[in-house]
Amino acid sequence: MKTQLKPTSFTLPPGKWWVGDLCYIVPDGEWNDLCEALEKQGYDLCQGELESGAQWVCSTTMWGDGAYQGSDGNVYGVDAGLIGALQMPDEEDLGWRNDGCVHKFKQPFEFRGAHGKNYRRDWDGVIHIGHIEIRTDD
Repeated sequence: MKTQLKPTSFTLPPGKWWVGDLCYIVPDGEWNDLCEALEKQGYDLCQGELESGAQWVCSTTMWGDGAYQGSDGNVYGVDAGLIGALQMPDEEDLGWRNDGCVHKFKQPFEFRGAHGKNYRRDWDGVIHIGHIEIRTDD
């Protein structure tokens, strides 16, 4: 029998990435697909691609909806119980947009978050997006 472990992180390419609750920026017609993918992963880390070709990745938060402080000084509002990153076009302006923040990553970066069926017991609640840490354990 072949067993494949769920990923504990994803490495993403450099560029501009919007960070926040993906419910604020993923087109309505593709939101259900993202939710189904997340459900199939057991609400752990999940990665996919929009019809436009833009990559996305997300993690559930420790305690669902709320407002979570990032090490970048931003407070990220959450209404869908998750925080993620969505690849943006290079011409996109940096800064706050659609209740999230566009960041530029100059090198490939790692996205880490919830993992394992006992993630509330085994995970520290911190979502790592490159140099940004968002604490969701409060």
